[in-house]
Amino acid sequence: MAAEASWAAAFACGIETPTTEHVMRSILLPCTLALASIVCGPAQAAGSEADHRFIEQLARMLPGDARTLHAEATAGQAIPECVGIPLDSLIPNYDGLTGAFLGAPQVVVDRPVSISFQLQPPMPDTVLAQGTFLGVFTSATGMPQTRVGTFTAVPDNPMVGTLLLLQTNLTTPEPEYVFAVLGLLKDLSGSRITGLCLQGPIRAGTPIHRPFGLYRTM
Repeated sequence: MAAEASWAAAFACGIETPTTEHVMRSILLPCTLALASIVCGPAQAAGSEADHRFIEQLARMLPGDARTLHAEATAGQAIPECVGIPLDSLIPNYDGLTGAFLGAPQVVVDRPVSISFQLQPPMPDTVLAQGTFLGVFTSATGMPQTRVGTFTAVPDNPMVGTLLLLQTNLTTPEPEYVFAVLGLLKDLSGSRITGLCLQGPIRAGTPIHRPFGLYRTM
């Protein structure tokens, strides 16, 4: 555990490049909330007030259209890319996200074609879901790229809606990859998320593309 903790600190501070083995073995990175300017220090419990400040800061970072993506994407439109995933249900949490997901081939740059999530143990009083990810993404070169890093998933709220934030460079002040979560599907027991309907990546000055679905493979 000490060795993994020391690697996590080195990765979070940009000293060491992560490997697949590191990511799959390590759940908690000290700098998961880089977006909230928590830089290279011990992980601390985030209460509801801290969550609110984080979401407020996120709202200032995002382009204005991010706030209306949910309504625009689901207002009377069929979304065959997300077949079977309910789009009109509240998303209070992301319990059961840990696992591997696969989507259809993509032409939009910086979208995950396959991705694995590992939730970290929840902190007291926080509504944010955090952890690590490992995925294969589309790229501008046309060649798929493997990317690893941390994620923060934001549940329903009136300011920015439901979002999935992916970060591979923890020294940057803004989120690298922001996706609106239009809906999620759970298994019959309600214990595992089996499908995600995403929109993005959201960036200022870029067109809004069709949503895409990710479905659990394991």
